[in-house]
Amino acid sequence: MGFNSFTFLFLLLPLFLAAYFLLPQRLRSIFLIAASFSFYYWSEGRYATLLAFLLLVLFLAAWFKRPAMGEKNGKAYFALALALLIFVFVYFKYGNFLAANLNAISEFFSIPPRRFKPIHLPLGISFFLFSAISCLVDIRRRPAAEGRPSLRVIALYITLFPKLLTGPLIPFHEFIKLEKKWGITALRILTGIRRFIFGLGKKVLVADVLARTANGIFSMPAGQLDFGLGWIGLIAFSLQIYFDFSGYSDMAIGLGAIIGFDFPENFRYPYASRSIKEFWSRWHITLSQWLRDYVFLPLAYRTLDHLKKERYLGVRSEHWSYVGATVLTMSLCGLWHGASWLFLAWGLYHALFMAIEHIGWGRKLKRLWLPLRHLYAILAVAFGWVLFRSPSLSFAGSYYKALLGLGRGQGTIFFPALFIDNEIILAAAIGLAGSLALAPWLGSLAGRLLSGRQRNGRSLLRFSLAAFRLLYLSGISLLSTLYLVGGTYQPFLYLRF
Repeated sequence: MGFNSFTFLFLLLPLFLAAYFLLPQRLRSIFLIAASFSFYYWSEGRYATLLAFLLLVLFLAAWFKRPAMGEKNGKAYFALALALLIFVFVYFKYGNFLAANLNAISEFFSIPPRRFKPIHLPLGISFFLFSAISCLVDIRRRPAAEGRPSLRVIALYITLFPKLLTGPLIPFHEFIKLEKKWGITALRILTGIRRFIFGLGKKVLVADVLARTANGIFSMPAGQLDFGLGWIGLIAFSLQIYFDFSGYSDMAIGLGAIIGFDFPENFRYPYASRSIKEFWSRWHITLSQWLRDYVFLPLAYRTLDHLKKERYLGVRSEHWSYVGATVLTMSLCGLWHGASWLFLAWGLYHALFMAIEHIGWGRKLKRLWLPLRHLYAILAVAFGWVLFRSPSLSFAGSYYKALLGLGRGQGTIFFPALFIDNEIILAAAIGLAGSLALAPWLGSLAGRLLSGRQRNGRSLLRFSLAAFRLLYLSGISLLSTLYLVGGTYQPFLYLRF
């Protein structure tokens, strides 16, 4: 159930919030778990049993952690449970991909292809299975003195509907801290409402508008691409994917605040980065931290432990360790986004930039003029989006040629006026301003203005800013509703992953 659907916005969410606020605090966790199961069942039907299966596996993991079960039994169950979670993830996420590639190999050797029944990809499986892995590992790492987490906390962590489908991807040990601070306050509710409306506006007023241009150009015949169309499509998609996913994150964080949880930030103006390494500290922050804590660091330290020499082929051992762990981590990151060789190529593309920045380019980069560093990061990220969005590797190759002015399009059948109008220009302008940290700069400016005025002047300015914010949010809410009424439902991009 998408947060931008009419059914959710104007039926399910009001009913849920009305019941939630009327219940006493002691019953709210049970209600949240039941409501989250119900929302997922509404969208995925019988696949909601996957959530129940995960809860059983994780509850048994906590039970086997008891000292009475012994360390040997605990390790054996942990290994079995981890293997089971990975198997479920691979089966649903990559079953069709593996079957298609197996048949391709069979055809190459003149072996008749086998018929496989298509496997349904449940919504949000990439997120809630990574959450389950985090929960399992953190239960294993949890000191015995802290006791076992209860089934209620585990169930709340896995099923909580604001973060269930596309995050934020909160580690289990961090969620335990959030759950202890859980509580409804007026400030959280007001902050959550503002964040939710802002996220809805990002999705409906910017991402969905720019999607028309991005989808149109990336659906063109490869032979018709030219320099202008290539860059128009790339800029549109770069802004679309940022506002689509950050819009969902804002809505999830807003809903979390309304019901009493302080979810972590997931995006921090990634297009203001000055390197690819910095980009990944700002883009999809919770996924980056998950991959760092549960994949990269264990791999890097384990590799470094096995390297006996200080240098190999003239390169320090820690560089080999970093590069190897980065390649494997970013390969997983790419495939996590989708079962496709293009997603793997996208992950390796980013691994290449991160490796050369770590080995030496990063130090040289810091000595460059600041605008050149921004330009480098934006161009590197944007060129990577071609692999992410293209339907095939051959199309991506043609698209790169068009970006470099080597496209074969003549501009007679497909030309910019077919993909650009005033509405799209306005959405792109808002997108460019909103992706480059303009809002924090304006907030800082308003703070300086307030601090530099007398008491009466501060009161008047504060009232004016509050009135402007109210009108601004009301305008976003009204326009978003009008767009939803007049358009067709467009699901969030990351619901596919």
